[in-house]
Amino acid sequence: MIKNKSLLVEIYVEEFPVRYLLSVNKQLPEIIKNVLMEYKIVYGEIEVSVSPIRLVIYVNNLEEKTSKEIIETIGPNTNIGIKNNEFTGAAIGFAKKYSIDLKNLYIKETNKGKFLAFKKIFGGENVKDILAEVVKNIISKLSFDKTMVWNEKRFKFPRPIRNILIFYGDENIKATIAGVKTTDTTFGLKTLPVKKIKIKGNSSKSATERYFELLENECVIVNHEKRLVVLKNMLENICSNKDLKYDNDNRLLEEINLLVEYPTCVLCDFDKIFLKLPKEVISTCMKTKQKFIPLYNSNNDLINSFIGVKNGSSEHLINVKKGYEKVLVARLNDAKFFYETDLKTDFVKRVELLKDIIYNAKIGSLYDKVLRIKFLAQYFNKKIGYNFEENILSQTASIIKNDVTTLMVQEYPELQGIMGKFYCLEQNISDEIAVVCQEHYLPKSFDDILPKNNISILFAISSKFSDILDNVIINNLPSGTSDPFGLKKVADGLIKIMVEKRIDVSLKDIFEKYCDFCSKKYDDNILDLLKNFLRQRVENIYTSNGYKIDEIRAVMFNFDGEFSSKIFCLETVNRYRNNIEFNKLIDIYKRVKNILMQGKQKYNFEQIVQEIDKNLLKLSQENFLVSKISDSYVKIKQFYKEKKFKELIDEIIRLKPAIDNFFEKVLVFDKEDAVAINRLRIVNKVLIIFDYIGKLELIQQ
Repeated sequence: MIKNKSLLVEIYVEEFPVRYLLSVNKQLPEIIKNVLMEYKIVYGEIEVSVSPIRLVIYVNNLEEKTSKEIIETIGPNTNIGIKNNEFTGAAIGFAKKYSIDLKNLYIKETNKGKFLAFKKIFGGENVKDILAEVVKNIISKLSFDKTMVWNEKRFKFPRPIRNILIFYGDENIKATIAGVKTTDTTFGLKTLPVKKIKIKGNSSKSATERYFELLENECVIVNHEKRLVVLKNMLENICSNKDLKYDNDNRLLEEINLLVEYPTCVLCDFDKIFLKLPKEVISTCMKTKQKFIPLYNSNNDLINSFIGVKNGSSEHLINVKKGYEKVLVARLNDAKFFYETDLKTDFVKRVELLKDIIYNAKIGSLYDKVLRIKFLAQYFNKKIGYNFEENILSQTASIIKNDVTTLMVQEYPELQGIMGKFYCLEQNISDEIAVVCQEHYLPKSFDDILPKNNISILFAISSKFSDILDNVIINNLPSGTSDPFGLKKVADGLIKIMVEKRIDVSLKDIFEKYCDFCSKKYDDNILDLLKNFLRQRVENIYTSNGYKIDEIRAVMFNFDGEFSSKIFCLETVNRYRNNIEFNKLIDIYKRVKNILMQGKQKYNFEQIVQEIDKNLLKLSQENFLVSKISDSYVKIKQFYKEKKFKELIDEIIRLKPAIDNFFEKVLVFDKEDAVAINRLRIVNKVLIIFDYIGKLELIQQ
């Protein structure tokens, strides 16, 4: 007899887009976990499987009853709840609020006195009786960017639900979800004459356990992870027999895997004449439109063979092969025509065509965009110290976006940049400038590679800053999870360059000059939007890499584009976090801030930030600290400039005894106002030194 049973849920749908399947696979485990916890259901492991037409949940070892929990609720004090040995209106109201009989109330003695209370047992229900509600709850919590209403119940889902299975062990749970009644049957491959498959157990296995093997017998591998292993094994077998390599593009293989329920690989060929096209064009034709897998020889050269993946068993493969080859040749013929036609136009002169392409209605054409990128390239060329000649900058700016006007890129937008490089090389533009067309898009995320040469770095920084600044100016920065223009990844790529190339800039200066160039009005509020956006991206990147949010916010306080310095500082603070002396510095910092806050309430702020008057130093501890600050400040400024934050923090730690001695022996708020203000100036100098690290009070100890 099975003590703990498993739960199986299959939602059979019209074909789901791959992006929704990826979203379901990511969302479901956490949703299931939270819902089962909410219903106090004890379970074993959760397994989520997705295919083009199935969303499958398998949870093993569900206990037959939900967990019991006794909750005690305390009500009014007995002085209020009981009068003359009878319950008062307060007690009656308390019981009514929680639907409790008065006889179930008792007196609870606590440290604060005696109170009326009751205990209520939650849980203990039969799991079978609540599973329909549990499944409805799970499905309703799935979130998609686009949904439609498919039935009179107004249930929203990306695609129509055609069938639902809910099994608890061998028991078929009856329910109606989204207007669809649950059944005990599912369906086989959609490419075959649709076959009904009855789900039932046998003497050794329950229906939930047999589900996967019953479908596999009908050429359906439900679990997508197992399906991917099968796909890769098939690819390896084909390639090893012919000494070939397949394009191990994880995104492509994952997408193919989510387009089929049983992969069958078909080796196909195309005419060698097409190999004259750039290999990126051929592989894009295969991968983007047809989901074919390119093949390479032992020298990593693209060959005139590829692999198509059929959904289902290995039947009629000759016809399938012919069909795959025919459709690819049509794509390659188009690509050949695009390539040859594009080359007939001078690539440099294409810049004029950008005037007819609207980049954004509020800030002009793509040609205007190129001018803004060129302006930033000229700005950063001087600021960073690359010192490229003006004619190099102009020539590079005039070609980097030109491939947008080509037939090839209009058909295959993913080749933008790549085709620019090829067309430049075909028309004898220098390699160094040609490669900028492709590399100025790099890195496309924080994990991506950097451009290889300095002019590509320069235009990558300029292009990414331009993308972000344009959207700041028109108030179009992403909010929440919505990011239609991919600006978060643009910012992440920019941060990667700035950190790895050790570049600091002034956002205020860049923003003001950019707005002036664009003839746009600006104010500090818009500048703050820019700073906050980039600061949030830093937080997102580095929390994902194991840094704590409080130390990131402490270091990034007053951020104005010091990408490199701030991150080097963050890495040092992270290493020092558990250092005892460093934590004592945090305590001093908090004390310094509190004293200055009191001082600003008592005296004029302008007086406090002035230079220290040495004629007002009465005590040796004052003189000693001022002398130490003077010596340390010079070193700390140099350490900051050289991004030597370990040495910087060590220097502040060496300053600590003099600060401690000052606070121990000196009364800051002297009865003489002039002396008190001068001592506040000393405290302010200490704060200025600490600020080279960041706002340390934000670090939680």
